[in-house]
Amino acid sequence: MKKKVQVEAAAGAVAASKQKKTIKTGKVVTIAVVITVVALFIFSKILGAVTPEPAQTVTVAEAQIRDIDETIDTSGFIESSNEKTYFSPVSAVVSECNAELGAIVENGALLLSYDVTDLEIAAKQAELTDKAAQSGYANTLQAGSESEAKLAESTTNVAKYEQLVANAEADVKYLNTKIAEFNQELTKLTGTGENLSESALKRKGELEDAIFIHQQRLENMQSELTKYNSKLAEYQGEKTSAEAGKLSGNAKAQIAAEKELSELNKTSAQKDLELAKAGVTSEFKGIVTDVQAVKGGMATEGAALFTVADISSVKISVNVSKNDLGTLKEGQSAVVTIAGKEYEGTVSKINRQAATNQQGTPVITAEVTVNETDGDIYLGIEANVVIHTVSASGVVAIPAQALNTGSDGDFCYVVVNGIVEKRNVTIGANDGEYMEVVEGIKEGEEVITVVTGDLTEGMQVTTIKDDMQDMAEE
Repeated sequence: MKKKVQVEAAAGAVAASKQKKTIKTGKVVTIAVVITVVALFIFSKILGAVTPEPAQTVTVAEAQIRDIDETIDTSGFIESSNEKTYFSPVSAVVSECNAELGAIVENGALLLSYDVTDLEIAAKQAELTDKAAQSGYANTLQAGSESEAKLAESTTNVAKYEQLVANAEADVKYLNTKIAEFNQELTKLTGTGENLSESALKRKGELEDAIFIHQQRLENMQSELTKYNSKLAEYQGEKTSAEAGKLSGNAKAQIAAEKELSELNKTSAQKDLELAKAGVTSEFKGIVTDVQAVKGGMATEGAALFTVADISSVKISVNVSKNDLGTLKEGQSAVVTIAGKEYEGTVSKINRQAATNQQGTPVITAEVTVNETDGDIYLGIEANVVIHTVSASGVVAIPAQALNTGSDGDFCYVVVNGIVEKRNVTIGANDGEYMEVVEGIKEGEEVITVVTGDLTEGMQVTTIKDDMQDMAEE
């Protein structure tokens, strides 16, 4: 029994010894695995430290040699640089008026003609009066010295009352004509037998008033004419009786003056007749902008007839901002677009006094004159104007989107050997798409056209070319 126990004890000791050895081997394996994992982790970190991250991609364009034309785009309304208002050279009835509002008239076109009947009568009367004066002057020279004073007085009065009679007869004729016209119109208005409208009744009253007034004037003028004829006859009798007398030196001088006045009246009447026969013609090709003359109406000497705007010289008044004043100059060329048609123009005037536009912003008015016009010009409509202010030929230029502005001025990002550089630049002409670089960038250098928020100087980048520049080069 003891041996069995001893043997079992010995066997247990041996088993315990084997179990202990197994546990030690597992621990070693575990430690080895841990060491391996740690080593791999450290190795990966080392590899990560020495492997660079991928470079950022940026869009670039090359600085090129270009021609840049800087412009001001604006608009304004077309107006003529030369307008002429025509005035009646005589007092006469208008027989025809060919000036139609808004119509184009050619140079030398007859715009208005007169009824010369009354002027022909006046010219004939002046001619007869002058002949009478000439005859009276000749007769008085042969008269005796005692009768010359009386002759001079009677001759003066004769000339005076002859003119008064002529004027009164012309007035009587005119009043009779007007009364006949009013009566004709009144008969036409009331002859239908229909009830008159309110406007027709008003016109009827106006015509009746006009007839009454003109008849009163006619009666007064006929009374005056009777007096004038009576006085004229009286002085003509005195003149006849004094013609045999002689004239003193003063009387001769007076008669000579009357003779000269008669000649002037005749000349003036003949000139009025000639002017009336010639009518009124246009002095240039233009557009009629105002008409006051009426066919059949009385045009008084010196009264406005119509206005014509010269279309061979037109201008557009445009507004420009204060920012444009540094480049805007008189004499600069412009392109004017009127109803879809382009014309060459020139900046002819820059107003030195600012005005305020509808938004309350001060603006400067400039005038652009169209160099050469045609029949397609329309006054009063809006025209688009492009003024060429600054031109730069063969200069280094970059796309406008490549320019940045900071607290210390303008700058660009330039890529040199894959590295971003920040360059301060000086900008010249600018056409809105490209900018002249006066200083800071050379031809062929690549500027970044799209800047993102995380772009910094010294950053390594890869580049792709700007599509717009590719298209421009193609």
